[in-house]
Amino acid sequence: MAIPYDLYLDTDVLVSAVLESDPRWQQDNQGEYRKKADEIGASRKILLADYLYDEKPKTSLYAISEFISKGRREDFGKKTFAEMFDLVSQDIFSRCEVVNAELHEEGLPKIDSQWEKYWMFARVRCDADAVDRKSGQPSGAKDFDFVLSLTKEGIGSVKGISGFGSPKSFGNIKIVRFNTIDVSAPAFEILLFTRASEIANKYDIHLGDALHVLYAQGNAECILTNDAKFYKKWDNNPNFSQESGVQVRSAVSFVQECQYRGYL
Repeated sequence: MAIPYDLYLDTDVLVSAVLESDPRWQQDNQGEYRKKADEIGASRKILLADYLYDEKPKTSLYAISEFISKGRREDFGKKTFAEMFDLVSQDIFSRCEVVNAELHEEGLPKIDSQWEKYWMFARVRCDADAVDRKSGQPSGAKDFDFVLSLTKEGIGSVKGISGFGSPKSFGNIKIVRFNTIDVSAPAFEILLFTRASEIANKYDIHLGDALHVLYAQGNAECILTNDAKFYKKWDNNPNFSQESGVQVRSAVSFVQECQYRGYL
């Protein structure tokens, strides 16, 4: 029987389910393991119990980036980026759906008179290998410059494409490999972090936890965490769930409830 709502797993759950579930870490950190054994076991069950869900549990690239950063620390063996990316591919991408924050605003935020420069929602400049969509033949390395902007004149898209040989329209080209990439998204950043700051202030939580709330809103009904400060805020203030549209639950208590109800 599947649980009746969608879950979002925050960084702490991912860390416990993968990094702290490593027998080598447990052997080298026996005292810490004993203190966290319940959280580690619960997190592992949540990540691995495919039959619990109609759909995969959700997480975010923000949670994954924190997960990668923690795995690079000395207490987790100072893993390389390559090792962490392998763990993400094997243990997280295979079991979680990665969601994007959904930001809904009434018009543009009134930051100041300089807001116009943030009308550029995204710009991507890159060098990439491409193929012709119709023939599948390599088109060589190309320089791309994509701009998505919202201005008084309308919405802009691709600024220009250049490369070896004669220029081609983007519609006939498929990128197969990025060689270099340069990205900026000023409008998204200002929307994401100003909204996260509002949530952090409203619920008196850490900015990182507010970002998890933002990613969960519209994508999941319940955030699972091992951060006691985070879930106790919600336990002590039931109106937070109604206001935010999400619950925040302890991974351990969630597993206990699943066992009581026969889900596990």
